[in-house]
Amino acid sequence: MTHAPAKAPLRLALVSSGLGYTVRGIEHWMLDLANHLPKDVDVELWPGGPLSHPSRPVSRCFSWNRDSRLLRRLPWGRRYHFEQLSQIPSVLWRIRRFRPDIIYSGDPGFSYTLHRLRRWHRSRIVFMNGMRLSPSWARPFDGVHLLADAYLAEARTLVPEPDSNRFFAVPHFTNVVHFRPPSTEERLAARSRLGLPASAFVVLTIGPVGTASRKRLDHLAAEVAAADPNTWLIHAGADEDGAAETYQAVNTALGERVRWLGKVDRTVLLNAMHASDVYSLGSLGEPFSIAILEALAAGLPVVHHSDPVMTWQCGQGGVPVSMTDVGAAAAAFRQLASNQNRRLALSTDARRLALDRYSPEPVCASLVAQLQRIAANPPRT
Repeated sequence: MTHAPAKAPLRLALVSSGLGYTVRGIEHWMLDLANHLPKDVDVELWPGGPLSHPSRPVSRCFSWNRDSRLLRRLPWGRRYHFEQLSQIPSVLWRIRRFRPDIIYSGDPGFSYTLHRLRRWHRSRIVFMNGMRLSPSWARPFDGVHLLADAYLAEARTLVPEPDSNRFFAVPHFTNVVHFRPPSTEERLAARSRLGLPASAFVVLTIGPVGTASRKRLDHLAAEVAAADPNTWLIHAGADEDGAAETYQAVNTALGERVRWLGKVDRTVLLNAMHASDVYSLGSLGEPFSIAILEALAAGLPVVHHSDPVMTWQCGQGGVPVSMTDVGAAAAAFRQLASNQNRRLALSTDARRLALDRYSPEPVCASLVAQLQRIAANPPRT
């Protein structure tokens, strides 16, 4: 009896120019993905910066940090683009040794440039479109990872077959073990550590401080200020272009009722979630917010703009409002502060959604199946 030869494991390179420097967004997704992919995937993580204690093999492919002193005088977009392109030489060197079936990246400038150099490396390029870039722009790649079914439906209207067959939708996941609802004792202790009143209604938001990413933190702060004198805001995140003006606007609106945490690790972030009653953000659209997933897993209802993708992402754990109408979010905060039963029901729904839709194992299984499908086809020429 003859046996079919064993199928070679998928050889996958996860590339992120900012990983090792930046701790949120695409960069953190890459690290989480490496840690949770099935063991039968031969994966290497190629960060631009230094990493310590990874759970999978790492080969640093050097890039210049977009936040280095030499680059800070440039606009954020130019700094980020320079960081991506500076990683290309190291990546080309590493490709020759690892020979990946697929190079997976969420950095658009890097992915586009490496695709243009495909005759040098012959690897398939899969771009994770976490920035809501046009499907037509992403059309040349061997694969395009979209984060919601709505994005896939849009891509299929803009990109004809067979190119649209290279697009697929798989959501991000979150660590539902680390991010979890607090006990009553944990909630009170978390508030004490942050100097928050035990009786306050606390809104958490996560993201950069400034104007480049259009998080509209100033709008959110104004809504928190208008909600109730006992409503407080916690913010976690680093600075970006326009930070000084945003700090001034938020501090003017809230005075002592704001806590600035800055760039934090996951332990401090979990403490902030345990101290909070809801999560909210003022932006009018998010490609697919990892912070929202973490908040859902921690049992925080999410007050968000009524954008279709955010509404789907938050499901029954979300409270959609118009973040363009002054007072709409403030009214939602007042209603949740005064109705504990409603808040608890939303918390239960948020946690259940995180467990059912955003747990790592099923999401990674779906992603690997799509990557294997792409690896079965020859690289695009």
